[in-house]
Amino acid sequence: MNHLNINHYLRNPKNLVSKKIRLFSIICLFVMGVISGCSPPNNLEKDQNQITANLNDYKRAEEFLSVNVNHLVTDLIKKRYWEENDQFVYQKTTADDLITVVADPKNGNKSFKTSFKEPNKGKNNE
Repeated sequence: MNHLNINHYLRNPKNLVSKKIRLFSIICLFVMGVISGCSPPNNLEKDQNQITANLNDYKRAEEFLSVNVNHLVTDLIKKRYWEENDQFVYQKTTADDLITVVADPKNGNKSFKTSFKEPNKGKNNE
């Protein structure tokens, strides 16, 4: 059985120093590995992968803003309000025009109007 003999290290200080240096080196490598693993990525890589946009890209994107594509979408509810007789009135878009729908939630019926009459501003509208 090989026991640790402190007298051996005391008699031969070079052995003790080399063990301390080896332990110090291992600790330093471990700390450097942890620091490099936790550091942010290299900024040079980020700059190379960064997307740049020019004026033509912005003009093309502007074509897809809601004000420029809403005419392509149908069945959008433009205006709505509740009438005093608990009927829900709303105006929605179609492919060609706007239609006004009166929905009665009590019996589930819907009817269509030719005009849309705005309620008074003092009433509870959404």
